[in-house]
Amino acid sequence: MKKFLETLPGLVFAALYFGNWAIFGNWDIYLATAGLMVSALIQVLVMKLYGWKISAMIGLFFWLAMIFGGMTLVFQNVVFIQWKPTIFHWGAALAIVSSRFIGDGHFIRDALGRFLSLDLPDRAWKHLTWGWATGWFAMGAANLYVAYQFSEQVWMAYKPVAGFVLTLALVFASYFYLYRSHLLPHNTGLESDSSETNPNN
Repeated sequence: MKKFLETLPGLVFAALYFGNWAIFGNWDIYLATAGLMVSALIQVLVMKLYGWKISAMIGLFFWLAMIFGGMTLVFQNVVFIQWKPTIFHWGAALAIVSSRFIGDGHFIRDALGRFLSLDLPDRAWKHLTWGWATGWFAMGAANLYVAYQFSEQVWMAYKPVAGFVLTLALVFASYFYLYRSHLLPHNTGLESDSSETNPNN
């Protein structure tokens, strides 16, 4: 249920936008924006109700949805909601870099630790930090390019697909870096599978 909640606002946003076109034959970005705001609020309230930790990313997403969504509805201008993903990605990039200097400095370690138990030298964490920060900054820039160069419909179709694909690309790039640097733990499934198929590893 928690995983579903983490994706709920994005799903509602896309479903209302494309669903309204499929049923009524018109695009309504403002209906979708209102749905995004309501579902983001529901997401946070349910997580609080169950006592689940609200991550910094979810917190950032919530406030950006409220602020930029609200501005979109008040001023009836789609530009505000189109800027939201860019501010989110750039904010995440800034948080990743800042974690090297503020707090425990292990934003990336904590994020990747959800999938792998990694014990890496500081040099590797530094490379991963800058790699992810660069990737998220590029995602924010790409969002603006699509928003300003293409139609609203193209942007709406691009946003969820690109977010998933580009994030997945960062994950695989991180794995490739760790693999080539011989820093992957030997007990990961990916590492053991590659060793079995190639005995020279």
